[in-house]
Amino acid sequence: MNKKLSLIFVLVLFMQNSYALETLLFGGGGEPSGESTIFDGSLQRLGAAKNQVGLNIKSSFNGGHKETEDILKNSLGVQNKDFTPENFEKTLAEYAQKIKSGKIAPGEKLLVLLDSHGQPNDSSTEKNDTHMIDMATHGNTRGARLASMDKLKELAQLAKVYKIKLGIVDFSCHSGNSLPLANENTCVVTSTAPNLLGYDDFSNSFYENMKKGESLESVFLKARALTYSPSFPMISTSEGKQLNQSLYPLITPYMFYSNGLANKLTPYLESLYNQGSIGVCKRETEFDLLLKQVEDFQKINGVMRSRYSGEENLLDELKSYKKMQDSFLAKMKASNYGLLKNVEKYYPNDTNKKISENVTWSEALGTNQSTLDYFVDNLKSAKPGSELNGCMESIKKIKYSLELKKKITTAHPELQEADGFARTLQNQGKELQKKASLIAQISGKIYDAKYKELKESSEMKKNACSDFVF
Repeated sequence: MNKKLSLIFVLVLFMQNSYALETLLFGGGGEPSGESTIFDGSLQRLGAAKNQVGLNIKSSFNGGHKETEDILKNSLGVQNKDFTPENFEKTLAEYAQKIKSGKIAPGEKLLVLLDSHGQPNDSSTEKNDTHMIDMATHGNTRGARLASMDKLKELAQLAKVYKIKLGIVDFSCHSGNSLPLANENTCVVTSTAPNLLGYDDFSNSFYENMKKGESLESVFLKARALTYSPSFPMISTSEGKQLNQSLYPLITPYMFYSNGLANKLTPYLESLYNQGSIGVCKRETEFDLLLKQVEDFQKINGVMRSRYSGEENLLDELKSYKKMQDSFLAKMKASNYGLLKNVEKYYPNDTNKKISENVTWSEALGTNQSTLDYFVDNLKSAKPGSELNGCMESIKKIKYSLELKKKITTAHPELQEADGFARTLQNQGKELQKKASLIAQISGKIYDAKYKELKESSEMKKNACSDFVF
């Protein structure tokens, strides 16, 4: 009797393992030292989803944060390895071999989840088809150790050749750059667009909506509809690609804001300023197209209001934010903002003109007498050697910058206003972020309606994302 029960238990366990969804979990890199990370909440939700859909998780996540790794061990029940380039490549190579050998057979599924800090893809300096992601650094700052999402290209190609159903979900910032990994057997879902930051509201909602019978496409749409942050989640379906081309370029400028390190607005405004009238005219044309989409939506669905307070009229918020940005551009023009990028050569050693440093006009304008007083005061107690020399070098450069400041503000008094404008953007950071979040709600409502409309009219009812069912 006992033998019979034992045999049944083994068979049940075998069946459970056989039908578990093979899942690779990567990420958590680039976090500063500490006990926890910003990924902890999403990991806990993944723990609940694991039981919902039966995930068999192999994890290479984080490195050196106790609370995060406790969640991986206790909530997810995985034997985790640090998220290093070596572990990343080794795991991908292992699963590539599983596909080639038939251990993951045609028609079976493989899910890859990536939740780390991500970098934009600078095509002028990088050779990535996708983008760089942050790896474990054990306390170093973000960007100290990177790897490319291009590493998944082989896995995607093998999925196509061997008819594996591959799902790649990239929750990192600038994750829209990972869409090139998609093919007829590979579905790619991203938490945001190529030029926008990512937020955990999408990853949290994505995991909460992962249930049996749901596809990657349906989970994406449900999670996207609940996203409130100024991001633009993307999917590699034909409907998603069409909206990436038609809606994303029009609405993205109004999801930019300037708040601390999260500053996408200043580069955008500077780009418009540098383009002159051509850029301004293009902006006006695109805004008119966006307004038409919003107004057409409202004719059918009624006035768009914030889903939280129910008070803000989202169309009015869009017009208001456009007006704010227009005023910023007008101030930039009036203050000769472009001159801030002018560069002067500073020579630390008067007798050696081969060694120089660049000082921008912007840096000079930001220099104050109080900074000089600080170093002069420190000079009194500085120890002989490198500390004393460093202090004296700083004083010399600050004096040069103060002289340059006096010179350029005499010739261009309007630059005082230009320098102040840059700080004004940062001071208004929270207000700008709120505006961008309200505009994101417009994006979500229009995206959802247009996606469903495109889906209904499409002759292709199935794709790699709808075919990947939990």
